[in-house]
Amino acid sequence: KIEEAQAKLHDLQLEKKNLEEHHYEATRLLAPIRRLPHEILARVLRFVIPDVFKWNDPQHRIETMDVLEDVDIESLYLARLHLLRVCRRWKRVVYECPAAWTSIIV
Repeated sequence: KIEEAQAKLHDLQLEKKNLEEHHYEATRLLAPIRRLPHEILARVLRFVIPDVFKWNDPQHRIETMDVLEDVDIESLYLARLHLLRVCRRWKRVVYECPAAWTSIIV
């Protein structure tokens, strides 16, 4: 009987874990940021690393604070790379955003 109870407990724990994973995936899929159009997400991401975009065309220029003028360009480059690693959608949006690639470290 103890073995049967332990087996049943193990099965229930696996089922619970499976349900928790499904709940997490469903919740993630319903996140409001996933409903943002690519164009809006691209504009939002520009604020994450504004100095990378400060040389963008005037129509989409984002003014930066003087405090940020001394920011290390390598840090900005790394910030851009971190955005690429968030998820496939963000990676696609950053790659498709010309302003993200106006300055490249050689």
